[in-house]
Amino acid sequence: TVYPRLTGREFLRFSGRLRGIEAEELDKRIDFHQRLFDMHGWLDKRAESYSHGMIQRVVLSSAFVARASLYAIDEPLVGLDPASAETFHRMARSAAAGGAAVVISTHTLPVAHSFCHRLGIIHQGTLVKTLRPEEVAPGDLQELFFSITGTSPADVSQYFD
Repeated sequence: TVYPRLTGREFLRFSGRLRGIEAEELDKRIDFHQRLFDMHGWLDKRAESYSHGMIQRVVLSSAFVARASLYAIDEPLVGLDPASAETFHRMARSAAAGGAAVVISTHTLPVAHSFCHRLGIIHQGTLVKTLRPEEVAPGDLQELFFSITGTSPADVSQYFD
């Protein structure tokens, strides 16, 4: 989350300083992320006025500003417009290419299939299956999920009768 009384820039400075990034270097990284995620015009406004997508861009920037060796990100694309979602994908791939591990939790199976090198299916808090994307066709991943977890979508066929 972003503290609502802080501006996005203040939040990025706060989280960057917690990670021990020197002020001058941190300001360079924040400026880069401001351009990267198109945060001009609002990064210096209080977060209480932000949309969900704006908050998501600040939070993702907070993670990437650190240049960590491990990223664990829950539902990174929620609220993002297509350009920001693609920017996230490029940043995550770049981090991975640089040696970082990027772990993403998502319910969006096509995104997981197209983006990840390894897939894991978690059911009721337990990792029940791991596989590589090439082991299953993108259109079959949902059915595989249903069969592994024993779940299925509700029958709504008679709702509008």
